[in-house]
Amino acid sequence: KSDILIISGGVSVGEHDLVKDALREERAEIDIWRVAIKPGKPFLFGQLPTKSFYPAGETPAGPTGSPQDESVRPADKMPVLRNCFVFGLPGNPVSGFVTFLQFVRPAILKMMGAANLDLPQVPAKSAVDLTNDGDRAHYIRGQLEDGKFTPVGRQESHALFGLSQANALLRLAVGQSVRAGEIVDVQIWDA
Repeated sequence: KSDILIISGGVSVGEHDLVKDALREERAEIDIWRVAIKPGKPFLFGQLPTKSFYPAGETPAGPTGSPQDESVRPADKMPVLRNCFVFGLPGNPVSGFVTFLQFVRPAILKMMGAANLDLPQVPAKSAVDLTNDGDRAHYIRGQLEDGKFTPVGRQESHALFGLSQANALLRLAVGQSVRAGEIVDVQIWDA
């Protein structure tokens, strides 16, 4: 049994992006397809029905969270229909990384019972002027050092060098501008 299926690539609109159709053939419900962030627009979230088998002696939780009545359980195994959460990440590595941090990581933490689902955020001074003239929130990869956030490398979705040098993300909303020296909140993943 699987609780989560993570797929990388094949979730956009190209000729070879077949994940959405393949999941639908397996009776998956697609709840989200595309998100308004950059990088990471081609993102998929859905639920795939799966059948789990519980060995005798193990009683799965019923719909209310309490164990199911033993009188309905066969002697050897009991099949239980449940959903496997499916996350389809973009194929471009930076897009996949950003969507994992923003959507998949919090979902996994929630399933594990964690109370804090978000990446740590800290205030920092922006080293440069930044503007988001696009139509999606933009996650700028950068280096946080001594309280200063500096964008690193090219900010395209395929550019791995900048990501390899980064330890923080700055989210710029649509139309948002930041001046050099302005205090911003950045998400950190390399503490």
